[in-house]
Amino acid sequence: MIGGMNCGVMREFQVKYGVTSHICITFFAFIFCMQVPALLTCFMYRHQAAAKCSPDKAWSLSKLHSISLLFVYHAFPVIIAFSLYHSGLSMEQKEISIIENYPDCYPSLQDFTFDFYDYKENSTFVAFGILISVYYVMAGVIGFGLAWRTGQVLNRYRYIMSARTYQLHKSSMITLTTQVTGPALILGIPVFAVYVVVASQLAQLHALAATAPFFICMHSAVTTGCLIMTTATFKNFVTKKYEEFKEKLPCKKSRPTFVAVTSPCPMAIEVPSALHIIVHPPRVTNIYY
Repeated sequence: MIGGMNCGVMREFQVKYGVTSHICITFFAFIFCMQVPALLTCFMYRHQAAAKCSPDKAWSLSKLHSISLLFVYHAFPVIIAFSLYHSGLSMEQKEISIIENYPDCYPSLQDFTFDFYDYKENSTFVAFGILISVYYVMAGVIGFGLAWRTGQVLNRYRYIMSARTYQLHKSSMITLTTQVTGPALILGIPVFAVYVVVASQLAQLHALAATAPFFICMHSAVTTGCLIMTTATFKNFVTKKYEEFKEKLPCKKSRPTFVAVTSPCPMAIEVPSALHIIVHPPRVTNIYY
């Protein structure tokens, strides 16, 4: 079983308009899955841009291959959302499942936002798990393949590129890989942990599965952070705003001021304004023999 209830701001909206948690999780699953075609399109764009530097564009993907790949990856989120929507349980199925597995949680059924899934009562949830697993594994393989192929193109035809063009393609590929790797780990590892706990029925690891959504919610923050830190325009903007904010802080420490002492003495030195010291050179007396 996997399930829970909504305790956030969305709860009031759900209760007010009668939107069940099953509908909400189906919608959010669709949104998460739609990120994969977006990232894959970025990798394809970088690959095609680098492949144009090869003679006769020999390494470039054909238009048919590109359109077919994008069509498949945009169709997968729809199929996954459709399978998750049909994985829902009726109230009778929920009562049977929760009495059989977790009778102490039976009062939770009275909460409108409480919902859960049980593959024993509805096997469509198994299809959902298989589809989303295959989808993300294929995305990782294809993304890694495109990145590796782009690197091969840059290394093989570096001699016909200008130094600026080569560095531009290389830095863009590194930036894109960084922006994808961080959020993918934040999202993939917690989801994999939930899969392991649910599939193996390890009740002792329930706390691990219950903590996983916290890390999944960090996905957007990590994506934004990686985007800012790896893009010069955004990074300079944030740095500039931070410096402006730091200048406006009321507790800013005042720096000591130094005042030059005006004196005919050539060895006068600069000292803090609170103290004035004049150093005179030693006098030398001529001695005659």
